[in-house]
Amino acid sequence: QRIEVLRTPKPKANEVLIKVKACGVCHTDLHCIKGEVPFPQPAVFGHEISGEVVEYGPLDGAGSRHPLPVGTKVCSTFIMPCGNCAFCKKGEEDTCETFFALNRLKGHLYDDSTRLITAEGGEEVAMYSFAGLAEYAVVPAPAPAWRVASVDIVVPVAVPKSVILATLPSNTSTLADRKE
Repeated sequence: QRIEVLRTPKPKANEVLIKVKACGVCHTDLHCIKGEVPFPQPAVFGHEISGEVVEYGPLDGAGSRHPLPVGTKVCSTFIMPCGNCAFCKKGEEDTCETFFALNRLKGHLYDDSTRLITAEGGEEVAMYSFAGLAEYAVVPAPAPAWRVASVDIVVPVAVPKSVILATLPSNTSTLADRKE
């Protein structure tokens, strides 16, 4: 295992660049890091992110406005569903075919490429979900991200096996709240 400096990723069309303020540490991340679940290497892990929008790629369509302007505080779901596959259309985003085919198997976003490149050498780095354990994360527009009124960062003394390092206001919507 090694630590690399990465170039700041650039969002493409219909993507948002988020400055990560906090990121969940999921047990699946640990399984991949330990090699118990196959995943391309090198890789940046981490999903369940919160942070602030700092840039966004161009939008499709003339006169479009981005729904998450620069400076917006956001949090994301634990995966990035495409919104177009049969599972997403049924409201079963956690089994998104596109996410599993491109991200879970290859470490890529929806255009079948990564946004992470090493600063020295220009090597591609796989993205596990949002790759939120990096300083910046690229989030595709179809992936649900919610604007939040405030994000309080929690710095625990001892981190349990799975913890979300952000506390959200009690009125924050979650994936479970959206399903009917």
